[in-house]
Amino acid sequence: MQHYEIPVVTPYRLDLTVSALRRLSTNVIDLLTPQDMYIRAVSGFPEPVIVRSTQMPDPALLSVALAGDSSPGAALIATGRGMQ
Repeated sequence: MQHYEIPVVTPYRLDLTVSALRRLSTNVIDLLTPQDMYIRAVSGFPEPVIVRSTQMPDPALLSVALAGDSSPGAALIATGRGMQ
């Protein structure tokens, strides 16, 4: 699993972003857990990529973990797609 801390522009709120993302019919697996972790499956790679995002205590950081296709290109693309 690859892990990243991504800077975000405040005021950023993962829960509100997820609320907007969940309205898209193209998101096959897209959920917010009771622990406020956003989980999304991203396709289009040799292996599926699972993106898990959590808002950090510092509101200017987002924690993102990726599981699945381990190529660097897949990681970058999946991170971006996970938060679109």
